[in-house]
Amino acid sequence: MKKADRRLITLIIVLASALFASALMFKFSPNSSGLAFVGWTTFFVALQLPWFWITPSAQSRCTAWLPRLGKGD
Repeated sequence: MKKADRRLITLIIVLASALFASALMFKFSPNSSGLAFVGWTTFFVALQLPWFWITPSAQSRCTAWLPRLGKGD
């Protein structure tokens, strides 16, 4: 259940930020349409898709080499 909660929170954050950014683009772009809003939303969601792949175990694997940099010198 904890994994599902984390994914749900991530999904909510991604959608909220994509909708906010799309609303800004819609407001400040001349000649905007509803289709442009949908396009911007899709674009911003696609930019944030890697957030779904980040897990604590993936973070530890990716950053495991950082502490070893200072010890080898």
